[in-house]
Parts: sequence; structure tokens; C-alpha cells
Amino acid sequence: MRKKGYTLVEVLIASLIFSAMVVLASFAFNQGMRQYEAVARRGINFWENTKILLLERSISSMLDYYVVDEKNFWFPY
Repeated sequence: MRKKGYTLVEVLIASLIFSAMVVLASFAFNQGMRQYEAVARRGINFWENTKILLLERSISSMLDYYVVDEKNFWFPY
């Protein structure tokens, strides 16, 4: 009569395949997180730079509509 079950070699091969899949999945997850952080950092810097640029342009454009006379008096153009 034959017993039902797995041999030691089958269990070792299955655990080896499973552990290899876990290691590869963890590497892929870490790489994905690094890429996500880089994209998020670039996106945050983009909006901060845009805010500064828009603020500088709005102030400079406001000053474009004003002129200074001889007495250092500012008035609209």
C-alpha cells in the first residue's frame, strides 16, 4: 500500500520556488516605491517652482503698469 503525501525533495523545491518569488516581489516593490518617491518629489518641486514663478510674474507685471516720476512718485501708466 502506498502512502499519500509529499516527499522531502518536493517540499524543498516548492519552498525554494516560493521564496524566490517573494524575494523578486520585494525587489520589484522596493523599486516601484523608489520610482514613486522620485516622481512625487519632482511633482512637489514642480508645484513649488510654479507657485514662485507665478508670484514673481504677478509682482513684476503689477510693477509694469506703474511708472516713477522725477520725485520718486509711483503712478499708474
